[in-house]
Amino acid sequence: MLCFIITNHLPIIKFFREIRQKLVEENRIGKYLIYAVGEILLVVIGIIIAVSLGEWRQHVNDGNEVMTFYNDLAIDLHQDKLRLNEYVKRYEN
Repeated sequence: MLCFIITNHLPIIKFFREIRQKLVEENRIGKYLIYAVGEILLVVIGIIIAVSLGEWRQHVNDGNEVMTFYNDLAIDLHQDKLRLNEYVKRYEN
């Protein structure tokens, strides 16, 4: 899967490499620096989005675990109640 993602983005990488080389060859260092800062910002934004999605998914999973715990607890309490009622009936007779 990772190989597919990397090879799928090679034309994009080549495109950006050509832009960087053109800016350096034309001696446009100012524009090159602006371009470089923009590229760094895009990477940082991508990382922030990925981390945010990971935290959101973990929060959803935590909520699901809590609901599973409460459901299991309710089932256990119901079963305990049924057992206690059986014990009470046995000892009353």
